Amino acid sequence: MGRALAWCATLALKAAVDYHALEVSLGAHDVIEGAKGMVMERLSLDAVQADHLLRQLAKESGTPSFVVAQRLIEHGPIK
Repeated sequence: MGRALAWCATLALKAAVDYHALEVSLGAHDVIEGAKGMVMERLSLDAVQADHLLRQLAKESGTPSFVVAQRLIEHGPIK
């Protein structure tokens, strides 16, 4: 009985951790999509070009795409 209860608790904890990771991932996706939209609007790029630009900036700076996107949103549009 004790093992079964421990097993259920372990499964519940893993599910909670997985759910949190999914929430974080979706939040990052929203930030990146928002930054991509800003780049598309300001530079008249399509979605593929804007995505490529953000990935290139991340790669060249050694910064995760999420951080590049977050900084772009925090510091305003490209001028």
